[in-house]
Amino acid sequence: MVLPSQRRLKDYRNAIRPQRGFQKEVVEELKALTDSYFDVQRFVVLLFDEMKVMSNLVFDKVTEELIGFTDLGDPDLNYGVLEKTNEIATDTLAFLIQGVCTELKFCLAYFATTGVTAAQMMPLFWEAVAILETSYNLWVIAATSDGASPNRRFYRLHKLLDEDADTDVCYRTVNLFAHHPFIYFFSDAPHLVKTTRNCLLHSGSGNCTRYMWNDGLFILWQPITQIFYQDMENGLKLLPKLTYDHINLNSYSIMRVNLVAQVLNASVAAVLKSFGPPEAAATATFREMIDGFFDCLNVRSTTEHLKKRKPFLAPYTSVHDQRYSVLNI
Repeated sequence: MVLPSQRRLKDYRNAIRPQRGFQKEVVEELKALTDSYFDVQRFVVLLFDEMKVMSNLVFDKVTEELIGFTDLGDPDLNYGVLEKTNEIATDTLAFLIQGVCTELKFCLAYFATTGVTAAQMMPLFWEAVAILETSYNLWVIAATSDGASPNRRFYRLHKLLDEDADTDVCYRTVNLFAHHPFIYFFSDAPHLVKTTRNCLLHSGSGNCTRYMWNDGLFILWQPITQIFYQDMENGLKLLPKLTYDHINLNSYSIMRVNLVAQVLNASVAAVLKSFGPPEAAATATFREMIDGFFDCLNVRSTTEHLKKRKPFLAPYTSVHDQRYSVLNI
């Protein structure tokens, strides 16, 4: 197989020169990808997230401009919502499109920021919706982000646009460019379970910033660490998937979603209920609830969760060891 040269790959990469904001060339590429879509294939979710980038200034020899300052893609918008227009950017806000009934995954635009605010996000979000709905006939039915405080404030700014104004939580807004009445707001499920695990990690241990409880019983991280170290000493393990990285988290492992899903699952809850101390009952129940919550938001149909392997308890045959092992069917 003859692969393209490094120079040719650079030419492909620079076929559309990336710029901050909504680029005509990028949007035209999206149109070419979705022209053949029909009916439910046109339903999409708009995702937005902010990522840290290296702060630096770079001289573009083609445009002869310095790149690296904060930029929302429109000079009028920059002067309208940015406190300073000459700050060096520390973050990138990206808008992505995910098809609901298709495999469409497309980066619509990105913006250079120093930490986006709800007021800055508002015009960008609705411009993205307007481009998709009015120009390219893609129907935005939901918006997804992580649970950062600017994103929550952004959701709350739509309270007056929600016809169900009696609720405390603003979970939707009237679609101003609608083929359908509402756009629903969702927090990213992996981010929510990571936040939940971090709260549990510091409940009675770690930084000990909180003591979680329910029905008079504490929900703590300590029972799982105790049973993990006990399991390490046994030849036949009850928790074979758990490792040192699950229990002792660092700045890297704390971001891994698979570690969260494996430590907050039904198998761990079953072991806690069977072999943990009586005061670990609330912690075990809490883990079962989080496992069910993650399953609900991590499937594509109402029956896909049935394929997940569920744990059950079966006794050992040895008369010398009356413990129970967690087996999978």
